[in-house]
Amino acid sequence: MSKSKYCVASSLALLALGALCASAGAQDFLPSTARTIPAGDLRFTAYPAALFGKNNGPDRWGGAGRVGYGITDNFDVQGKAAVFNGFSLVGLDTSYWILRGDVNLGLSLGAHKALMQSAPDSTAVDASWQMSTRLSRRVRFEGGMSLSLESIDHVRNSRFSRVYVVPGVNYRISHQVDFVSQLGLGLNNNSPNYLTAGFSFDLPVSESGRRRGPE
Repeated sequence: MSKSKYCVASSLALLALGALCASAGAQDFLPSTARTIPAGDLRFTAYPAALFGKNNGPDRWGGAGRVGYGITDNFDVQGKAAVFNGFSLVGLDTSYWILRGDVNLGLSLGAHKALMQSAPDSTAVDASWQMSTRLSRRVRFEGGMSLSLESIDHVRNSRFSRVYVVPGVNYRISHQVDFVSQLGLGLNNNSPNYLTAGFSFDLPVSESGRRRGPE
């Protein structure tokens, strides 16, 4: 791995981990994909998000995004953040693309911290798997499951889980720009349903990334 790749990846990881360690219960509703970021590319993703409360909980609108770097063609690191009325979220994910072809399969492991305005903060470990398959030259179906094990900071025996099934669609607008939409279906009472739709933009920053042509 080149020195420039180490520098960019390390910088992103340190920024995200620094946010995680800041002093400050939300779920991990920040979409990811089975297809990792190509080596030498930066990826920026931004989108509005809607949360649909359960058990008479309020519906909420907010904004979320990711920034990541492809360390290899099969492995990337991504920082993530979201802001809603009443809370915000910051975190870090690492993703590995383990199966390529007509069906793609990826695994992700990370963590996030929920910073609450009027309740105790919480910290979670996140894991997910994602698959995708091409429906046409530009359209892919995305689907998977995610699990977050979360606990309220400084409160003993406060661990709980959030579990989601997440179908979605990815539309390739150009070699660098995709439209992404995902629906999160919460499988327990701690997991409000959510809907996101937005855009991701790949920016080649290394020599190998700039040489890469369209898929």
